[in-house]
Amino acid sequence: MKNFEKEFENEETELLVLIQKDIGGAVVDGDYLCPSAAFLASVDVKTGALSRERGRLEWRIKRTPQHSGWGFDLAGMTAYRVRVRRAMEKKPEPRYLLLEILESGLCHGGLEEIRAAYQRPVVIEAGETGSFVLDRDYEWYEGEMDWLGHACEVMLELDEGRETAEGAMEALLQLAGSLEGWDERIRSFAAANLVELANDWQDEEEITPEEFKRRMEISGVRISADGGLSVTFLDDNMFWGHWIVVEGNISGELESADIEG
Repeated sequence: MKNFEKEFENEETELLVLIQKDIGGAVVDGDYLCPSAAFLASVDVKTGALSRERGRLEWRIKRTPQHSGWGFDLAGMTAYRVRVRRAMEKKPEPRYLLLEILESGLCHGGLEEIRAAYQRPVVIEAGETGSFVLDRDYEWYEGEMDWLGHACEVMLELDEGRETAEGAMEALLQLAGSLEGWDERIRSFAAANLVELANDWQDEEEITPEEFKRRMEISGVRISADGGLSVTFLDDNMFWGHWIVVEGNISGELESADIEG
């Protein structure tokens, strides 16, 4: 705990912060839980200066059998006045040690403007491939496409520093344009790499590569801005409910096939 606190300046300050989303968990570090809360913007209470730079509040909780909750109750899309100490080093965003919540549910013109812009829906259309809605919390567009007669979730990662997904969308359209060929190549690659392992998991009759390919059920595809592909399949209990995940890129390289979950 002392080493953690040494990462922050001694001087205390007050900020208004607009929290991005509810706290969903914490990292475990020895005897401590390490929750954090991202904020979208902040206001220096002393000077009134508004900063649109995103940052993070951090704190520690001693782990005990009686422990419950995350120490501070911070809700998404809510503005708080907080007492903090700034980190001496950005990694890569401004970080603050949260000492106390002084007020909650505040109204501030600049923060309200940022909140309204953040909550404004953004949709991109890809013709017959589908419509995709921006999820700013996860920094991707999400939607569904038809994958050879089966519904498939799609995540398109954002272009760096922007709310567009031009790189991922270009890769998606290439994928959709020759989907039958991609589907066969991905299934064959997964079978070649995983059918032996699948048979190690079985107590029944041996699974052939063709059966393995047939039993794979498309679930989702995630596409990065540089054309990276991560395609997920349900396993039809060949791995007792784990996912089959094939990684590659739109240039045609298939790099790995693994089970996850």
